[in-house]
Amino acid sequence: MRKDGIPETYAMLRMMALETAIDVGLSEYELKACWHWIHGFKKRHGLTFRAKTRIGQDSNEDGAAMLADFSERVLLSAMTNDVETIYNADQTAVNYEYLPTKTLNPTKENTVWVKCAGKTKERATA
Repeated sequence: MRKDGIPETYAMLRMMALETAIDVGLSEYELKACWHWIHGFKKRHGLTFRAKTRIGQDSNEDGAAMLADFSERVLLSAMTNDVETIYNADQTAVNYEYLPTKTLNPTKENTVWVKCAGKTKERATA
């Protein structure tokens, strides 16, 4: 996830650790993945949580591909449900998800790039 610039939280790191423990055959009682364990894990592997300092924007090609995919899904859904008329409501922004503001990076990295649309909040139009 770090290579993709995906923001992470302690809870996400804890869930990944617990899933990995179950995959290798440990029971949920053998690994708690508490704050102290996460702190030791970060120290052992030279990692730290960093606030984002740069925001990488998607290119126009990414936007065009996402638009084509969305249009295809809407048309397929309309045909599946026998929809004849599609209305466009005005673009009123609705925040439906707050993204984490920190990433898990090597300790000596200064610049942290986070790939997103330039906003810390995910929005949908209603």
